[in-house]
Amino acid sequence: MFRTELAADRRAPRKELAHEEAAEQRDLLVARHQESEALDLAGDPDHPPVEVGDHLWVARYLLMRLCEVCDAVGDLDGAISVAQQLLQADPLQEQVHRRLMRLYLRQKRYDTALRQFDTLRGILSQELGITPDAETNEMAAEIRRLRRAPGGDTAGKATIAAKEEAASRP
Repeated sequence: MFRTELAADRRAPRKELAHEEAAEQRDLLVARHQESEALDLAGDPDHPPVEVGDHLWVARYLLMRLCEVCDAVGDLDGAISVAQQLLQADPLQEQVHRRLMRLYLRQKRYDTALRQFDTLRGILSQELGITPDAETNEMAAEIRRLRRAPGGDTAGKATIAAKEEAASRP
């Protein structure tokens, strides 16, 4: 049942949230994450047996949503912190590395964003023997270009943000 609710929540259209609504949603997601860690649903007759992998899936989903909400309300440091937690749990999540690169870009931390790309490239090479996908490579190239541009390039930043938004839609 909980997984069905999460799937329905994922299909909901992503609109810009009002600051207050987003803050409430962030608080709700934090509470859900804490509950998912604290509850032993296997002993609850109202819930079907939950495998360990399901707990991990729920926790990762809630953390990703929390990252999105923090980003939506402009809490970039909070979004970065959550993304880093996600990567500690699973460093192979390329989409989280991209989100982190974009968050650093929004803070004009170009070198940090490129270090994140280098970290991803090293992890993928060492663990899987592959390179980042084309979207991630394009983002890194755009960040390099923005780093060299005097005063920053708002059109380039908008392009990266639009690509990231499109990629995050189900």
